[in-house]
Amino acid sequence: MTDFQNAYGPDQRCQRTTCITDGPADHLGRAHLDPHDRERFDGNGTSLQAATYKVRSELVALDRVKDAHPDLAEVIDVAIHVSLKEIYFLNSQLAHVRVDADHRVLDASRRALDCEHHGQTIQGLEEQLPFAEQRAERCEKARLALLSGITAFDQFIEGVDNGTRMGQPLPDTATVVESIRGVLRKVHAAHTRAWSTPRKKR
Repeated sequence: MTDFQNAYGPDQRCQRTTCITDGPADHLGRAHLDPHDRERFDGNGTSLQAATYKVRSELVALDRVKDAHPDLAEVIDVAIHVSLKEIYFLNSQLAHVRVDADHRVLDASRRALDCEHHGQTIQGLEEQLPFAEQRAERCEKARLALLSGITAFDQFIEGVDNGTRMGQPLPDTATVVESIRGVLRKVHAAHTRAWSTPRKKR
């Protein structure tokens, strides 16, 4: 019994009528597909017909070489048989890969169309919205606080300029420093209020 026959599981005797006319066959049914069994091998013709056109034409050309080189017939048959088995195996693997890829695409499509998934996304965005609005409001209040400080300094300088035009003396250093401190206190207080946590409404 060849390795090819051993590779096909249970010992099932051949059921061909030509093999059991004189009683039970003395070989496995797959012996007719085994290129090593030169007595019963049917050839690769059937398997070649199932191969793709380009591969089939190349292997058929190789199969025809047997006519010119009968001493290489078994080697050629085995080579063709092994090639076809590998081709069928690779085609099967490719089919599995394509099916897996299709499944991943379908799963992604289902998730994309899943209302629950969308609902969770929307809920997350809605939860972020109040925080974004609150931050924008605080930024605006802080900007106005700093702007009020600039305005206060402008008013102080304008007041000094007007006084000097009217003949009044420039304020002394202590007065200028105290005025600046007063403006800064108001700016800091307004800026702190802008970024403080707002009280919850009752």
